[in-house]
Amino acid sequence: MINLKNRNLLIIILLVLTTIFHPLSTSAQGKTKETPNIPNTTIKLPVNASIDKEFDINVIYQNVPSYSGNKGLVATLLIDNTELDHYTFGNLKPNDRIEFNFTSKISESGDHKVKVRILWPKPSSENRRYVSESEEYIIKVLDPMSDSDGDGLTDQ
Repeated sequence: MINLKNRNLLIIILLVLTTIFHPLSTSAQGKTKETPNIPNTTIKLPVNASIDKEFDINVIYQNVPSYSGNKGLVATLLIDNTELDHYTFGNLKPNDRIEFNFTSKISESGDHKVKVRILWPKPSSENRRYVSESEEYIIKVLDPMSDSDGDGLTDQ
């Protein structure tokens, strides 16, 4: 029979092991204790653009209170899931709101998917790497010489 002193020591050891290994097993399964607080990223762009004509994409990123001291966040412009341009932030404080522009042009007519992804290249943990991604927006690029509605006038 285990005496009372040895039983208490065994209980303490089991509690310590449970405390140490339970969080490790949770993170190994890809689960986190808290839901990430995803900041808002919105973009504004023209509804229509012309082939090979530059247009601006205005981006607004709103930091959240838990992301204090994020240094070197990288915003990437994606058009049709292809990374085209990057913008690097300085040190952001909680709740900082930053507005910036990408300038781009597209060489093919039609509908194109545009979005902005924000990553933290040097996170304290891998689940903090992904910071935000905007909704996907559609921009219609027109060929100025085409007549898509058949009215005898060019689209331009």
